[in-house]
Amino acid sequence: MDSNNLNVNEANLHAVDYWQVLKNRYGMIILTFILVMLTAAVITYVMPKMYESRVVVEMMPIENKSMNLGASNSSSQMGGNFFATQFSIIKSEETLKIASEDILLAKKWGIPERSSVQILKSIVDTQQERGTNLVRISVRHKDREDVEKIAEAVVKAYGKRRKANETRRLEDALEAFKRKEQEQEAKVEDHRKRLYELSRRLGKPYYGMNNQTARNDNMTESTFKKTTDRYETAKKDRDALEIIVGSLSGLDNDALLGRLITSGREEASSIRSDYTALDQVKESISVMIATGLGEAHPRVKATRVRAAEIQARLNTAVIRVRDKLGSDLITMNKRVEKLKADAEEDDTDRTLTAQEETQFGEVRDEFEKEMRILETIKNASLQERISEGLLWEPLRYHEMPATPEQGAYVSPNWVLNMALGAVAGLIFGVGIAFALELMDTSVKSLEDVEKYLQVPVLAVVPR
Repeated sequence: MDSNNLNVNEANLHAVDYWQVLKNRYGMIILTFILVMLTAAVITYVMPKMYESRVVVEMMPIENKSMNLGASNSSSQMGGNFFATQFSIIKSEETLKIASEDILLAKKWGIPERSSVQILKSIVDTQQERGTNLVRISVRHKDREDVEKIAEAVVKAYGKRRKANETRRLEDALEAFKRKEQEQEAKVEDHRKRLYELSRRLGKPYYGMNNQTARNDNMTESTFKKTTDRYETAKKDRDALEIIVGSLSGLDNDALLGRLITSGREEASSIRSDYTALDQVKESISVMIATGLGEAHPRVKATRVRAAEIQARLNTAVIRVRDKLGSDLITMNKRVEKLKADAEEDDTDRTLTAQEETQFGEVRDEFEKEMRILETIKNASLQERISEGLLWEPLRYHEMPATPEQGAYVSPNWVLNMALGAVAGLIFGVGIAFALELMDTSVKSLEDVEKYLQVPVLAVVPR
């Protein structure tokens, strides 16, 4: 307890010593504070005044069309790196050079063109408005009339470059479409010759892509194919049903119920609710037995009666399912036999061999496929030509640049600089006061004598 009191007293003594230092040196502290404040004020006053002008624009996406095997698609290209790329383009030397030349900046400032571009790069800033496609382009310079012209020139120069790039892209795309169209026309002509030669050899005319007569010319072949497909489908269904019936025939009722429920067949829809209810009732009986109710308890008996009723309904449903599956299998066998007979009958009426018909169909389909690709290429080329003729503006203005007022400079910031000067003045003043106090070794009071000599003062000789 005594030790704590001593620590507290010592801390209080130190605090008194610090306060005494501040009182003794308050003149030095105030002088230092005033000098630093005056220095900050002078520096702020002599600093060149910087004015700012800004323009807010919305960057409009360019619809790019790309071709892949004749197909075209478009994308706005407004991905995550889009704005970062555009900001780099805005501050690139080529864009700033165009802006400088448009307003004769190098001539006005009396410096080389390259130097004016470097200055522009240091005073132009770009920033995206959060959560939007809006971009703020700001310019800071000591000439308040130049900032408006520079901001407007930079935006216009960027717009010119985007338009020029889009024009070059369209020209390259049209040239690529033209080459692709020529290559595709050669392929179409080659397939056309093959098709017409095969048509003459087989005596099977080709009436064109949009004429269904060519598809219906040999109706017997088409009928045979449809009948065969129906027969194969019915046969697969019959075989699948046979497997199901065979797998279920050897199961008892409980196993059959479980198999039906998990199979998802439509026969299970009528018994699923009873099957679930039976499981719940059995679980209720198990819970009652576990809680100590005996078999003779009324609730247990009633629940077992209910379980027996549900089980009876399920057994009846299982019998119906077995009968239905057997009946469906008989019906399916009859249908398969009928379709098989129909397919064999249609097979005898075909006039062309399967090999010749398949060959003609393949050649015809290949020709029509190449024709569709050619049409797609021509449509995409037409869209590019239409895009080339449309008026497209890369930017939409939302805030035009303006000339700042005479006193509306953004730098230097008087309030910030003076606040920093005040803080620095206090820190330097207090620091100097304590430094001088530490370097001062003179004795100023009785306490100093006792402190340094470690002996009590017994008397004081008056002056």
